[in-house]
Amino acid sequence: MIKVFSGGTKHSGFISTRPRNAAPPALSVSLALAALFTAQASAAKEPAPEWSGIVQAGVVMTSGNAESQTLSGKWTLIREVENWRSNLRLEGINQSSNDERSVERYLGAVQQDYKFNELQYSFLRSEYMTERFTGVEYELTAALGYGHRLIDTEAQRLEIEFGPGYRRTQLEEGGEVTEEAILRSSLGYLWEINDTARFEQELTNETGSEKSVTKSTSTLQTKVSNEISLSVGYTLRHTSQVPVGKEKVDTETTLSLAFAY
Repeated sequence: MIKVFSGGTKHSGFISTRPRNAAPPALSVSLALAALFTAQASAAKEPAPEWSGIVQAGVVMTSGNAESQTLSGKWTLIREVENWRSNLRLEGINQSSNDERSVERYLGAVQQDYKFNELQYSFLRSEYMTERFTGVEYELTAALGYGHRLIDTEAQRLEIEFGPGYRRTQLEEGGEVTEEAILRSSLGYLWEINDTARFEQELTNETGSEKSVTKSTSTLQTKVSNEISLSVGYTLRHTSQVPVGKEKVDTETTLSLAFAY
């Protein structure tokens, strides 16, 4: 896996609205989502679950004048039963050079959809991210809302989501805590180019009173076999308000193998 990162300096910090040791109320949303995900799996009267997923992994190691290594992993699991659709995603990235770590990020997200019909649904979502070297210890978000598939064909799918939510941000080294209401919106596009290639685009925005976070992820996959694909991805994340000494824009380019099941 090949990764290119950019990030750097400047801009002001957050406003504290809650003590650092206060328990994040959105954790209850995460627990409720996990419980709902588990309860569906154990329901006796439901038909056999339909599972699908993808695992991506990559590694790059260099030696000589400079020693470096980059490790990345991503796991996505989707389950659809009757009117319910569950989506679980875990990600991790670790990069070091000459035994000094420069990137370390872990993310977990779970979303539960209830389908009114084939095109319309409601959603409940929670996401937790921790990332060192950015000035932020962790960020926790939760949102609920409405989703609609504008295009749903064998070759293409386009869907939008929007709804209110909550965000809690904890700065590093005992820093300030920010809690705020947010409006979350997203757009997802899938194009099955042919039998061996597919393109995916995801665009999300979470806007609150303290900051706005916009993230764009583009992925191109080419099949090597029925289950294995070569995946190339590019992610851009823009944060309107960042800690002092950090940049507003981060980018990431990845090359990895993906296993679908």
